[in-house]
Amino acid sequence: MLTKKQKAKILEELKQKFKEYQYFYLVDFTGLTAQEMYEFRRKLTESGNEYRVAKNTLIRIALESQENKDDYNEVIEFLHGPNSVILTTQPAIPARIIKEIRKKWNKEVPSLRVAYIEGGVYIGDESLDALAQLKTKEELVGDVVSLLMSPIRNVLAALGGQAQQLAGALKTLAEKKEKEQ
Repeated sequence: MLTKKQKAKILEELKQKFKEYQYFYLVDFTGLTAQEMYEFRRKLTESGNEYRVAKNTLIRIALESQENKDDYNEVIEFLHGPNSVILTTQPAIPARIIKEIRKKWNKEVPSLRVAYIEGGVYIGDESLDALAQLKTKEELVGDVVSLLMSPIRNVLAALGGQAQQLAGALKTLAEKKEKEQ
């Protein structure tokens, strides 16, 4: 049983984490062994996420204390039973890890209760595929760079082709002029 002082400390940490991280998942971890829980937590942490287990009441109070607390009304409905919170800056990574872990262990856990991404609420395991397909920041930057480079490549290719034609025409004219002399 947690003391009031411990609860207050956890609550302050949760408030800070919800301010710090833009996206979060509520996940039911029921059915995981200690070893599986350790591996799940490790994978999340290694990929830059934070994993927290906390009382639902503390999670609810932390969400209700945020400036945009009305955005969380739908999420708060899912605060029952065993929950853990995955806090992330890359919305697709936790979904990808959950899917990978489930496949590896051939289990349906951990299960997604709800995810809060960009003001949108994704409910249940059926949302995992959609969340996993979201692009990371690095993937989006790569796409933008690729799009920006594409016209430049086309121009250079066109110029390269034109330059070869021009060089060929100049060579032909030079040869023609030599024959005339």
